[in-house]
Amino acid sequence: MLDRIQQAFDTQTRFTADASHELRSPLTALRGEIEIALRKERSTEEYREVLGSNLEEILRLSRITEDLLTLARADAGALSPRWEAVDAEAFAVRLTDRFRRAADEAGVDLHVEVERGGVLRIDPGLIGQIVWNLVDNGLKFTPRGGRVDVRLKRAGSEFHIVVADTGPGLGPEPDRLFDRFYRADAARTPGGETPGTGLGLAIVHSIVEGFGGSVEATNRPDGGARFHVVVPLGSEGRSSPHTA
Repeated sequence: MLDRIQQAFDTQTRFTADASHELRSPLTALRGEIEIALRKERSTEEYREVLGSNLEEILRLSRITEDLLTLARADAGALSPRWEAVDAEAFAVRLTDRFRRAADEAGVDLHVEVERGGVLRIDPGLIGQIVWNLVDNGLKFTPRGGRVDVRLKRAGSEFHIVVADTGPGLGPEPDRLFDRFYRADAARTPGGETPGTGLGLAIVHSIVEGFGGSVEATNRPDGGARFHVVVPLGSEGRSSPHTA
């Protein structure tokens, strides 16, 4: 019992330290750029460059904060799905439009296969978060000219999400993929840097748990990683998995 309490305490301590580090980095960048900009008079174009850079850091802070809030909700058991009847085709179009721009910027070929027509009873916000984080992960680790495949399919009372890429694969520590703040070795990424905050896959895992579903990560036989999520579809009058 005491060992479990100590383990939980240690985990929370590490999480707090990691979260503080992730928030400190963009704040430090913001402060440094503003202080430099105020040291002397600058041209309008120079001020625009500083403001543009500041906006990027603010957006980064917003994403980190949203991710941390999502995980906090998961820890509090408040991340249960809210079922809605969603037009499958319209939902697919919204997702694809969001992915396409990111894929174009990364120079990666994105192929989305979605079952069109009919109505899905899902939580569009949480399902969208799952798909986006998996696609974002694939885009980060796939080199320019590579490919990310997304497949969304209904199978009976379940909804399947499969995202596969042509990147370097899962790496030497696949058991840690869904740990909070875990990031792969920079040598495995296209730019030689460690991208992101290490929260995306942890969020996927937390949301899937809230659905009472499953997520599996494997290496593709021909190279790259493959993530397969299975979550239940909602039905009329159905409550969330954690609602009594």
